[in-house]
Parts: sequence; structure tokens; C-alpha cells
Amino acid sequence: MIKAASTFLRIDVIIATWASIDILALSKFGSERDVALFNAARQLFTPMVTVYLNLLTSLFPLLCRKSASSFRDLQDFYEQMLEILLLVTLPVVLGLFFLADGILVLLYGEKFVPASVVLRITVWSLLLTPLAGLLGQVLVASQHEKITLRIVAIDWVVNAVCAMLLISSFGLIGAALSGLLTSIVNIYWASLPVGGGP
Repeated sequence: MIKAASTFLRIDVIIATWASIDILALSKFGSERDVALFNAARQLFTPMVTVYLNLLTSLFPLLCRKSASSFRDLQDFYEQMLEILLLVTLPVVLGLFFLADGILVLLYGEKFVPASVVLRITVWSLLLTPLAGLLGQVLVASQHEKITLRIVAIDWVVNAVCAMLLISSFGLIGAALSGLLTSIVNIYWASLPVGGGP
């Protein structure tokens, strides 16, 4: 039991440190203003990410039952949940993309309007978040948590390399691009084992 729990502990530690890479690189290569703008844009995702996490947590027992039944049942359920999540997410993404300036002015004031560039780039990763989260839960439900550990470790390395290269070259926009590229890599690696079956 302790051995199995250590895999989940390592996953959580990697994810917790992964969230800080862009901020650390931005504070090293950018300015305090860049960090503030980046955080302002990223904070707008918090309500949606909270909804995802709560939904995924509540779906996990059902995913485990579907996994025990058959891979086909699990795959069908995954596809249904993904459709629902994307139907909820797409209007939010489009709203944040087109209304970025107004939302930032309303919440933070005129000084934060430059964060709209970051918001318009990073908002597309919000579409990938439910896909990655659901794929991760499917892997854990089908007892492939070591694959999940390998995926988050790869994502951490990709994010660290992208952050250093892109932020040092492009500053604030580099931080936004780094997060989006890492989300794309995350989906790619997570979809390989799921697509091929457990």
C-alpha cells in the first residue's frame, strides 16, 4: 500500500512544482510587472479548473467501475464525459478570448490590459485541461498510475525547457506559449496509452 501511494505522492509533487516553473522563469528573465500580468491572466482560469477537478473527483468511482467492466465501456463513458466537458468549456474559452480586455479591466483595472495577450494565448490550454484530466483519471482507474507518473515527469521537463527558452527570448508572451506547448505535449503523451488500450 505504501509503495502504491508513493507513485501518487510523486505525481502530486511533480504537478505542484510544475505549476511554479513559468513564474520562476518569468521572475528570472522578466520583471515583477510581467509576473503580475501573467498571474492576473492565469487567475481567470481558477473557477473553471475548480469545476473540472470537482467533476473528475466525483466521476472517479464510476470510471473505476467502467474499467472493471470492460475497456469499451470505459472508452464510451470517457467520450461522453469529454463531449459534456467541451460543451461547457468552449463558450468560456471563446468568451475569455474575445472579451479579454473588458474582463481584465473589470476585475483588475486598466493597468492589467496588457495581460490580455497572455490570456488570449493561454486560454486555449483551458480546452485541453479537461481532456488531460480525464485521460489521467482513465489511466489511474485502469491501474496505470505509473504511466501517469511518466507523463507528468515528461511534461515537467518539457515545461522547464520551454519556459527557459521561450521566456528568455520572448518574455511574457514566451511564458504564455510555454504553458500552451506543454499542454499540447501533455495531451499527446496521455493519449498514446489510452488510445492503445490498457
